[in-house]
Amino acid sequence: MKNYLKTLCISFTLAAFTLTCLPECSAIAQEVPALPAPGIMVHLSPQFTPPVLRGIRVYPNNPLRFDFILDKNDSQLSDEELKTESNDLIKYFLAS
Repeated sequence: MKNYLKTLCISFTLAAFTLTCLPECSAIAQEVPALPAPGIMVHLSPQFTPPVLRGIRVYPNNPLRFDFILDKNDSQLSDEELKTESNDLIKYFLAS
C-alpha cells in the first residue's frame, strides 16, 4: 500500500510539473486603438510630476513613530485621493 501511495504521489508531482512547464497555447491578436498610424509624428505629452515621498522624520524618544513628508508636485488630487496615494507610497516604502 505504501508503494502505491508513493508511486501515485510521484506521478501526480511529475504531471503537475509537466503541465506547468508547457507553453500557453492561447495567443490572441488584439488591436491597440490608442496607437497612431505608422509614419505619423508623435508629439510630447505635457510634463507631469507625480506625488513623491521626500523625507521621513524619526522621533528619538519613540523610534517606531514616523512622520512622512510628501510632495504633491503637479497632482490635482482631492483630499481623499491624496490620502489614498500617500498611503500607497508609505506602504511601498515600508515594504522595501
